[in-house]
Amino acid sequence: MTRMSAVVFDMYGTLTANLPKAAWDEQKRVCAAPLFLAEDAWIDAAN
Repeated sequence: MTRMSAVVFDMYGTLTANLPKAAWDEQKRVCAAPLFLAEDAWIDAAN
């Protein structure tokens, strides 16, 4: 087995093709609930 020397996280889509806006918005909706944030406000703030 090859030893892993790094893990790359591409949270902002700079290394891979971007997802459609609807996909990003859905992920923001999922994150809003545990943070006790209004979904629409969270999405607007992140855009």
